[in-house]
Amino acid sequence: PDDKIAWALVNSGWSPPAGYPFTLEEMKSRAARLPENWRARGRLLSGLGISLNRSGIGEDERCLVVNYGFSSYPGHESESTMGLYLDAFGSKLITPWGYPPNWDSWYRSWFTQNTGRQYPPAKGKLTGTNDMNVDNGPIHVTDSHANYVEDLGDAMIATNPTGRYKVNNDAWQRRLNVLVDVSDKEFYVLDLYRMHGGKEHWRSMQTLDGAVESTGVDFKKQAGGTLAGENVQYDDKSWWAGKGQYGDRLSRPFTLLENVESGMASDAPWQVTWNIHNGDGLKVAVSGIKSDGARLHLADARCAQRSHEIVRRFLMTQHKTEGKEPLRSETLNLIQPFRGTAPASAVKYLPVEGGDERGFKPAGCVVKLASRTDYFILSASESTKIMILPNGSKLVLDGRIGYVSL
Repeated sequence: PDDKIAWALVNSGWSPPAGYPFTLEEMKSRAARLPENWRARGRLLSGLGISLNRSGIGEDERCLVVNYGFSSYPGHESESTMGLYLDAFGSKLITPWGYPPNWDSWYRSWFTQNTGRQYPPAKGKLTGTNDMNVDNGPIHVTDSHANYVEDLGDAMIATNPTGRYKVNNDAWQRRLNVLVDVSDKEFYVLDLYRMHGGKEHWRSMQTLDGAVESTGVDFKKQAGGTLAGENVQYDDKSWWAGKGQYGDRLSRPFTLLENVESGMASDAPWQVTWNIHNGDGLKVAVSGIKSDGARLHLADARCAQRSHEIVRRFLMTQHKTEGKEPLRSETLNLIQPFRGTAPASAVKYLPVEGGDERGFKPAGCVVKLASRTDYFILSASESTKIMILPNGSKLVLDGRIGYVSL
């Protein structure tokens, strides 16, 4: 067998069945041909539109996944474009919900894909490309952007200047992620997420089930109803049925989120922490470094038929335009799974001078760790940028992404 297949089998507790042509020792010998850290590198699966960034070895391996393409398999497509997922601590910590029995159409919904969508929805499908997937020392970077693309059909090929497909340049997204190694066991993820288009933007984040706590946000409990509104009842079809061709996929989940708490994101970093059930002290913390005036919501999701005991609490981020269209919004979050003490003890947004794409400004931040302090400049432009550090010195960058550790 292929060395990689042998490695996957022997590292999963597998034993050869009766009649298998190779012994376990032979399989281990083949697996040993690969270096111990052979998977610790970035990789693109361009046919599927998936970006992978890995680091760590053995039980400490972690893998950050961004789905920048559109899944178009007949009957199985889901709104997963620009979704973010994370495997770490031997578990799928941030993951879509798949096909569990009686979970209705959750698996098709963008809500469970840790991604974002604009409202009203743009015409066509959101699909994109990956601009960067690189590894350099302790940082592993992936940068993807996507546009809504409308399929005009074969009849338009001869008459439409751009052919069969029409790209909407006013409805697009960019997601730039950095997986940062702190030690062999510790890491964190920076998540810069831009959206452009429509009148309203929603972003979702969820992990495994467990109690949720927050700091830095004054959450107020909604009297009743669902995320769709205080007077909108659970799975109220009259609310979502008339919302276009994909009303069930794009709008119905608002009526499936209940026990809602809401509050305005503060300028200072806020944090929402999931205490993973049966996780032996495992936590997943999301810290808001820049929220762009967002309103935050915490809400519970479960099987739509209420036939399953599992409840997962979602963090939903909402931006609305004040009359100016199309809406432009940006969030910068820090994600860190950990046991015991979190790797990052403090985070702060730092302004950056210089140009960037389509009216956005370059983003900067500082992340304080026990052993060092990390500084980042994140952007989509190659132009010169200047970030003033807290000690008054300047970090000058000719390029898109800058990283300094002190």
